[in-house]
Amino acid sequence: MLSETRVRFLSGLEFHRFLKRRPMYIGHLVTYIEDHAHGDATPFLLTAASRKVAAFLLQSAQTDGHETGEGLCLELPMTLGELSTVLFVRAERVENVFDRFEDRHWIYRGQRTVTVLDEAALQAISQGSEAN
Repeated sequence: MLSETRVRFLSGLEFHRFLKRRPMYIGHLVTYIEDHAHGDATPFLLTAASRKVAAFLLQSAQTDGHETGEGLCLELPMTLGELSTVLFVRAERVENVFDRFEDRHWIYRGQRTVTVLDEAALQAISQGSEAN
């Protein structure tokens, strides 16, 4: 921590009341639990959202992408919001998956393009197994 911080533990009842008064935090809580439920940094990769996004990127890159010196580059035919509708995944989850894939250097995002840098990692994720 960079500054003094106070931590407060809530009982189950207090936490339930908190969420009842502030339902906008439920989505954040679900996202956090999905990402951290297994106690390490990789479980998010095995979520349905990660598998769907990885499969979409692989299929699109292989059918419509063109080879560059870095990898397969594809032009996104839709916004991330539209992609979330097509994949039946919340838009913030799609954005989160793209961010995580980019953090791991598996993809690179341009303005309306995505370059697949590590096909093997995306293939592993799309099949429901952990990538290295």
